[in-house]
Amino acid sequence: MSRNDGGLSKALVASIKSGRAVDFAQNYAEIGVDVVLEGGLLEEIPFVKTLVAISKLPSSVSDRLLIKKLIKFLGPLHHIGEADRVDLINRLEKDPKYSRIVGEHFLEFLSRIDSHSKPEMVAKVLLGYASGKIDAAMLHRLNAAIESLPFYEIPNVRTYFDAEPKERLEIPANTLQAIMMAGLATAASGWGSLGFEPTDVCEKFLELGLDSASV
Repeated sequence: MSRNDGGLSKALVASIKSGRAVDFAQNYAEIGVDVVLEGGLLEEIPFVKTLVAISKLPSSVSDRLLIKKLIKFLGPLHHIGEADRVDLINRLEKDPKYSRIVGEHFLEFLSRIDSHSKPEMVAKVLLGYASGKIDAAMLHRLNAAIESLPFYEIPNVRTYFDAEPKERLEIPANTLQAIMMAGLATAASGWGSLGFEPTDVCEKFLELGLDSASV
C-alpha cells in the first residue's frame, strides 16, 4: 500500500482538523496500539479508519508503527482549537515558502522518522508555525533536523548550545558531528582550532522545546 495514497493524505488532514480525533490522540497516546486497535477505538481517528478500510486490517508492523506515530503527532495539537487547526492547514497550503500538500507531506515524513519522540517534536514545530514563532522555511529546516538527528542525541543539543565556545570542543566528536549534520551547528574558527557555533535553526529547536518531547 502506497503511503502517497490520496485517501490517506486527505484522512490525515481530516484528523488534524478534527477536535474529536485530536482529543482521542491526546488522551490515549500512552495506550498500546494493539489494545485500542483490538477494541476498535482507533477508528475514532479518520486516518486510521481509512487505513483500516484500505488494508482491511493494519496488521503489519509498518502499519501499526504509523498509527503509533500518528497518535503521538496528533496529541500535542490539542493545544490549539479546532478552528485554529483548520486555519493552520489553509495557511500552510497557501504559503509560498511551504509549497507542499499538507497531508502528503506529513504522511511521507511521519512514515520516515522513528516513533520514539520525533512525532511529538514534529507537532511542536507545527504549533510553532501556528503561533507565528517560525515561518514555513524554518518549519522545513526544523523537520529536516528532527529527521537527521538520532533520538539519543536530542538531549545533548541544549548542553551543546549552553556550553562556552571552548567547552564545545570537549563534547564527544560523534555528538558534534550529529548536531552539525542536522543543521544545528556550523563550523567556525576559534581558540586556535576549528570550532562549532549554533545556527538559527538550533536556537528555534530549543525555543520550541523540541528537546523536551516525551521519550
